[in-house]
Amino acid sequence: MFKNILVLCDNRIGTTNQSLGLAYKLKEKTGADITKIYLEYNNLIKLPDCSWFLKGLYPIKNKSDFDNIKPDLIIAAGRRASLIAKILKKALNIKTIIIMWPGETIAKSADIILLPIHDRLRNHPNVIRVLGALHNITEERTEEASKEFINFQNIPMKRIACLIGGSHNSGKFTIEAAKKLANKLLEISKKENAYLLITTSRRTGSEQTNILKSILKDKLYFYDGDGNNPYLAYLHYADEIIVTSDSISMISEVISVGKPVYIFDNEDLSGKKHKMFLKALIKEGYIKTLEDYTPFKPKKINIMDEVAEKVISKL
Repeated sequence: MFKNILVLCDNRIGTTNQSLGLAYKLKEKTGADITKIYLEYNNLIKLPDCSWFLKGLYPIKNKSDFDNIKPDLIIAAGRRASLIAKILKKALNIKTIIIMWPGETIAKSADIILLPIHDRLRNHPNVIRVLGALHNITEERTEEASKEFINFQNIPMKRIACLIGGSHNSGKFTIEAAKKLANKLLEISKKENAYLLITTSRRTGSEQTNILKSILKDKLYFYDGDGNNPYLAYLHYADEIIVTSDSISMISEVISVGKPVYIFDNEDLSGKKHKMFLKALIKEGYIKTLEDYTPFKPKKINIMDEVAEKVISKL
């Protein structure tokens, strides 16, 4: 059994949160200690997996941060951090957990690879399948975040969190989609006498954001990046959650809080993998589409507990 977990973090918040979420869950179940090191890459990281000829050279600037640590398990997510994990595994003779597919060369050295079920099948003996993406959302974190937005608890009506993403590599949040979503939210807020807790992202688009603001004017709190982010507080205070279909990570986070979740999808907003993921969630009763906005009690899902238990049994 492992006692000291090293988490390799970098400036990619989404992947780092997946690694941290798994580490904290493993600590909860085993009592292991956690060390976090934030990687500072140099230009070598731009090369393909080249650890076999680096001969002592590391594609990071802060190699000295590793001098006095003795982990027996490394967690990394994404290709760049996974390359560092591979190099450290060889140097320190320790086990590694890689989150997301890192490429065949790095995968061959990993002890466990965590892949979402919507990803295409990989012929590797140490793959563990995950429903969605790992995350670092806990009741403790959302409750702590709620204290900064304490006025939300005084809203005397149903509170609906509306989490709006945007365009991505395999989909677009078009002007038409923004209008469609805004009008649907307006319809629901009037029918339900609900207060909307809205947040957009950097991917939403300025024109799309302006459309949302022009249509949705009353009974709402609109966060568009100015000031402290209320995202975690939204998850705490919301009675229901509406989320766009473009982010598997965000959907994975919101279904973990045990509240009714409705997905807004548009023909060109979600990619093939997204649609496969959503289909699986709908089939299992975890979510509904926004078009099917009717009351329901979602099935409880605890991705992080399930994954942690599988990891522990495999190690």
